[in-house]
Amino acid sequence: VHVADSPTADRLEGGHSTLHLVRSTTTPVPASPQVAFGAPTAAHEVFGYVPYWSLPQASQFPAGDLSTIAYFSVDVNPNGSIDKSGPGWAGYQSQDLTNLVNSAHQAGDRVVLTATDFSQASLDALTHDPSAGVTLGRQLTELVKAKNLDGVNLDFEGTGNADQAGLDHLVSQVDFILHTTDQHYQLTMATYASSAGDSSGFYDIAGLSKWVNAFFVMAYD
Repeated sequence: VHVADSPTADRLEGGHSTLHLVRSTTTPVPASPQVAFGAPTAAHEVFGYVPYWSLPQASQFPAGDLSTIAYFSVDVNPNGSIDKSGPGWAGYQSQDLTNLVNSAHQAGDRVVLTATDFSQASLDALTHDPSAGVTLGRQLTELVKAKNLDGVNLDFEGTGNADQAGLDHLVSQVDFILHTTDQHYQLTMATYASSAGDSSGFYDIAGLSKWVNAFFVMAYD
């Protein structure tokens, strides 16, 4: 993916299409009090991801059929900071995201920010850095507040169980910072379908469940 500098827009060139995302000059409207001050998840939660490359079509999405929309995504560095470059970051800054948040909030949906890390080397460093969770929690909270979002979805995809304890600690720090800021923010985490029964896998479901409002189960195929 190539991101070209422009004073008015970010040009994103990917495998499927070329996107022209204009930088937003306004702040999205907050969610209604019923959403903003309600339970972090709906009694029947319909959770949908909106990846950056679909933002230009977001006005066509059936927002009224969803409970939570997760913008996908911003990337996490090995020290817990947010990578403020690339197409996901350009999408976060775009007018299309502002429009999506506005329409979703009007429909009574939550909108959360997905933070991703799919590199095993990066995840190893991230989960073994005792201060990475504080860095991540603070920066994600700032990004949520800046766009009047309603929480965070963590999508960290690794293998093996060597990072389990560190991941539990990291998520506990994100939870503390996020929910100290606003107890109504939603915090979810993506997991593999086999995670609860696989002690040798990447996720300690029992440990993580102390800190997140819900898990998103990735059950592809």
